[in-house]
Amino acid sequence: MSNFTKQTIEEFLKNLESSSPTPGGGTSAAIGAAISCGLIAMVANLTIGKKGYEKHEKEIKEILSAVLVLKKECESLADADSNAFMEVMKAYKIPKENKEREKIIQKSFKKAVEIPLLVAKISDTLSLFAKRIGKIGNKNAYSDAKSADYFAVAAKKSAVENVKINLPFIKDGKWKSKLYLK
Repeated sequence: MSNFTKQTIEEFLKNLESSSPTPGGGTSAAIGAAISCGLIAMVANLTIGKKGYEKHEKEIKEILSAVLVLKKECESLADADSNAFMEVMKAYKIPKENKEREKIIQKSFKKAVEIPLLVAKISDTLSLFAKRIGKIGNKNAYSDAKSADYFAVAAKKSAVENVKINLPFIKDGKWKSKLYLK
């Protein structure tokens, strides 16, 4: 089981550049979304209690509360993404004679799609929060709010690429047709 979010940045980047398939783009997308959360939280914390921002303080506190929950979820999804990919690789190692092999492979690919799809959806929410806090938050932290939006957009694009690369391996057309991929 992966635990990339407990590593130092240096350790994570070393793992990222290695020949190991994990962490990869999906894990990095979730980490990027978590960074977006951190930046939004920072802008919120630099705004709450400051003179001139009282009018929006309740909304900013709500945004802060929401992004702290989403940050934990993104951290969890970072590890889950790598674990899902490892499950796909493990499924392919099942002997072809095993009657459950194809079912296990399909289940593992569905998970490898669901996780980055969730990261993409979260990233959409983060982009909205970043834009909003950029408008109502501490003006001295505007560039941080914009950076949060850029990380959210990049996280979504990366997550969607991870969905797209795994989707063709899923044979269940009905399941695929229910996916919201925008």
